[in-house]
Amino acid sequence: MNRLFLLLFFQGILLFSAMMQRNAILGLLFVLVLIFGVFIHRTQEKRFLIISMLFISVLILQVKWIPRQAVRSFESDGKEVTGKIISFVQIREDQVQFVLEDQSNNNRFQCFSDPVDWEENLDLGDVIRLTGRLEKPDGLRNPGGFDYSKFLLAKKIGWVFYGSGRPILISSGGNRPIMLRLVEMRTFFMQTLERELSPPNGAFAKGLLFGEKGMDESEADLFSRVGISHVLAVSGLHIGILYAFLSGMLRRLSMPGFLMLLILGSFFLVYGFWCGFSVSVVRAGGMAMIHLLAQCRKYHYDSLNAMAVVGCLSMMYNPYTVATASFQLSYAAVFAIQLFHGFLVRFWERLHPRLAKLASPFLLSGAVFCFSIPMVVQLFHRIPMLSVWINVLVVPLASLVLILLLLSCLAGWIGMGPVAGWGFDGADLLIHWIFRIVGIVGKMPFHSWMAPSLPVWGMLVFYFWLFLLCGYFYIRSRWKKRLALLLILMVIWVPIMEDFLDPSMQITFLDVGQGDSIIAELPGGKTLLVDGGGSSYRKVGEEVVLKALLHSGIDKVDVMVCTHSHSDHSLGLWELMDDVEVSMIVINSLEPESAYGDLIAEAHRQKIPVVKVHGGMEMDLGKKVRMKFLHPVDGQSYTDPNNSSLVAQIVYDKTAFLLTGDVERLGEETVLRNGEDLKSHVMKIAHHGSNTSSIPQFIEKIDPDFAVISVGKNNQYSHPGDKTLELLESKGVQYYRTDHHGAVVFTSDGIRIRGKSLVKEQE
Repeated sequence: MNRLFLLLFFQGILLFSAMMQRNAILGLLFVLVLIFGVFIHRTQEKRFLIISMLFISVLILQVKWIPRQAVRSFESDGKEVTGKIISFVQIREDQVQFVLEDQSNNNRFQCFSDPVDWEENLDLGDVIRLTGRLEKPDGLRNPGGFDYSKFLLAKKIGWVFYGSGRPILISSGGNRPIMLRLVEMRTFFMQTLERELSPPNGAFAKGLLFGEKGMDESEADLFSRVGISHVLAVSGLHIGILYAFLSGMLRRLSMPGFLMLLILGSFFLVYGFWCGFSVSVVRAGGMAMIHLLAQCRKYHYDSLNAMAVVGCLSMMYNPYTVATASFQLSYAAVFAIQLFHGFLVRFWERLHPRLAKLASPFLLSGAVFCFSIPMVVQLFHRIPMLSVWINVLVVPLASLVLILLLLSCLAGWIGMGPVAGWGFDGADLLIHWIFRIVGIVGKMPFHSWMAPSLPVWGMLVFYFWLFLLCGYFYIRSRWKKRLALLLILMVIWVPIMEDFLDPSMQITFLDVGQGDSIIAELPGGKTLLVDGGGSSYRKVGEEVVLKALLHSGIDKVDVMVCTHSHSDHSLGLWELMDDVEVSMIVINSLEPESAYGDLIAEAHRQKIPVVKVHGGMEMDLGKKVRMKFLHPVDGQSYTDPNNSSLVAQIVYDKTAFLLTGDVERLGEETVLRNGEDLKSHVMKIAHHGSNTSSIPQFIEKIDPDFAVISVGKNNQYSHPGDKTLELLESKGVQYYRTDHHGAVVFTSDGIRIRGKSLVKEQE
């Protein structure tokens, strides 16, 4: 069977990923797929190459063009925007969210406004003027973090606007009666769901039917942890359910094929509009239409080719959709079902023929689960261990709820109130049972497992063995076997050997806002974590530090260092202790353990040794790496937490990194009097660059080539201080600021040091 579009689909994914990640392995895989396509189309080699080159050219042009188009300049001063609302308005307790398009230059803005200032009658199609603050969206600021700019580029949005004050209505969307009618229907359905269902069930129903995110964060997180978060957003599953139900109904009415195609096509256009034409809706709706068209024309329908056609068209329209979780998981589910479900069914039939039908739902869920594990771990750093079982229980219930809700809303719209009420009562009961099942599974031990991300070569090994076990690498010709084996070994083992033989040390200064957190990956395989940030507004330890560790494949910290007890250094460490293994905790010798609160209490609960250190002590970390402690000095009196901070120097062969905590002038003078060799190539500037630290004599003694200031954006303390920045500039020190540059990564081979910042790398 011709797999032209499937090969183009994989070429597109690999090329885009290689361009975004600058990954040579992905680039090599793209070339191999192209060569493989030429080989299997050798009778039509020129045709394949021409189509491939056209597809690749469009893809590359779109990758370059969309960011320029999305962030084109405009005449406004950034304090006011005027445009049309082009998305449904989502009103929550804390904010109003919508997308605005400037009609003069087509700039799109992701807008946020205060619910207090919002006029509830404003919706899609209205032209408004909004005052506030314009910003560029954040890119990837930390390893394993969320790239908000690429997420918005997948919607062709290049700006974020934070509104203040009431929006001014310029013109309403009433000049487009069909769209206005559809907006009114959706608004009626949403209000009906809120009125007829209990609050948690109503929020669930709006997510199930329209993809609205209104559920309580803790409940939504529980659905994610047990592996059924796809139920809360309109996914390909929902379209598949509706397609099966509606097409079955129309066939019972003996509807002609062309008329059925017209009716279902119109329905999916309307429903896609109501759901915002999400990636998974477009994928499933497109496949459904191809299936119906094939039936009308009496053509053979191949789901993999249909998936690939829709995927290629989506990538040509906007390749940045490839970076979204919905694209990856939606297309992976189809691929898994088509390639692996049949194999599992045949395997099970040989084992237990009588139980084959009973096992089929579990095998279907199992095929998707197995194939998507590396992607789920990469995206969420968690494996839902009971996902197969809970999907078999919840998906049929959610399918019934979806159909009941849609029919009940339509019944209410046409005035059949009592019938709609019965439907809502049934849906309310079923949703209650879904919550009960999720709650029971969520209380089970090991219902999910935190897992470190796999590197690219690790994912290749995983999929190689998965395909091998399912018999997809069977080749009869001996020379072809050897060639295939050689190529596979080259792609897999070369990066593995590079990883294991690489003697470098990598130190990452994370962007944790107003705080410090530093990850040191040592050449012997050990990991050192110095401070974990901390904030009263968000869980920095879980949201930033833990994700960075897992992204680097780290689930064990050999030495955890807390420089002092202030929460912007210690709180994040405590937040991640349940999710990573910690071998030892190091604190300064001046502060009592009680000053660290929950951190040391949790260490004692887990029986983790706590070591107090002072100047003159040293820790051998192996492979020519040692950690020298310079402050506080033995016998020093306590003054305050900042001047109790640990000052430590990590030495790797001939390179050195100095970490200073929040030590101030008093502490720096103490270190200078101690007479230690402070010369370091990289220095973390003390106390977020405050003018109370970094005295000239201290900087001169260290004589750094690079400096890092860990500081929060627009912080209330006006850090870093002007004096500190002027001093660094006068000494010719190249400095990075985490508020400007995001996380900063230094790599040392023991002789040379290379530095880069994540934000600069993206620009």
